[in-house]
Amino acid sequence: MTRSRALPFSFAVKNLSRSPVRTLATVLATACVAGLLAVTAAFVDSLGRGFTRPARDDVGVLLSIAAEGDVVRSSLAAGIDAFVAADVAGLATVNEVAAVSPELHVGIAVGLDGRPAQA
Repeated sequence: MTRSRALPFSFAVKNLSRSPVRTLATVLATACVAGLLAVTAAFVDSLGRGFTRPARDDVGVLLSIAAEGDVVRSSLAAGIDAFVAADVAGLATVNEVAAVSPELHVGIAVGLDGRPAQA
């Protein structure tokens, strides 16, 4: 005598209708995870595009030896920007202040008022 067995998929579908609140929570959680993955992928893609453009000839970046392994943890001693401003000739100035910064900045071109970004 052979008994008919239901497939495991049919059990899962049957359980969906047993607890609608749990089903809705599962669907919402799945949608949130998918949304976070999409946002993360877009963020990583935008960072990658920001670093692929060629560097400007008139900009220099001074990094510590730790930057060979990890730029994020690369740090310079406090006041090194003042030494660079005093030692390097021809630095640009803004309001009579040397254009040096102790922080690493990522320059990303942004368009304003519908105008295209200027590189």
